[in-house]
Amino acid sequence: MLLQGGSNVRESSINTLNKHHASGHSIKPYDVGILFCTLSDLRFPVSGSAADLTELNMVGEIIMRQEQAVLYEDPHEVNEEEDKKRKKIKHRSPMNPIHVFFIHAFVIVLILWLMFGVICGLATAPNNDMYPQIKTSDLLLYYRMENRYSAQDVVVVYVNDTRYVGRIVAVEGDTVEITDEETLVINGNTMNESNIYTPTPNYEGFVKYPVTLGKDEFFVLSDNRNGGEDSRYYGVITGKNILGTVITVVRRNNI
Repeated sequence: MLLQGGSNVRESSINTLNKHHASGHSIKPYDVGILFCTLSDLRFPVSGSAADLTELNMVGEIIMRQEQAVLYEDPHEVNEEEDKKRKKIKHRSPMNPIHVFFIHAFVIVLILWLMFGVICGLATAPNNDMYPQIKTSDLLLYYRMENRYSAQDVVVVYVNDTRYVGRIVAVEGDTVEITDEETLVINGNTMNESNIYTPTPNYEGFVKYPVTLGKDEFFVLSDNRNGGEDSRYYGVITGKNILGTVITVVRRNNI
């Protein structure tokens, strides 16, 4: 039997025939048999007899049958498949979906905590002291990071274990007085407040006027002055009593 030689010889035969096939030429078992015998330094018949041709055809058919996939393999298709596999491995997440879910949930919780626990805060209006701008149960979003407050800022205040909402009317260095005529006087000037629709009565027995504010002190009044709980009731406050400046009001009545 002429079929001898190692796998390297067979691979060389196949590579040569692949090039031959790629050029558009048809490959016959007879060609494979002659090429294999030539590369393996084997004697092959040259008489051209029917028996010799049959033997060469048989050698070629065996090789083509064993290496059929290699003979007709498209190198471009192989490269594309390998590229797809590499990309799939590259983009595959090293974590399973459960780990990814918990990481995303942790990030969301962290963002919410920073947003509403450090930067901003939420509160509900406890009463109608700021009516008509703010009504009972309205949702208030306030900014915690403010470090300088000005007159007319609406703030959330925490005094005597109770939370209030009020408007700053006087700051450090101002002198505040509430007259018997139920008017607000600051630094000797009677205040004309266009957004206030009720008089400003003096609550007897709580604060003695006039009051001059010291460093980091504020005087807060409600917009609904008739009966509102503010600095006329709990006195002058400091910056430590202010939780933040109200930046958004969400009306919740009749929901």
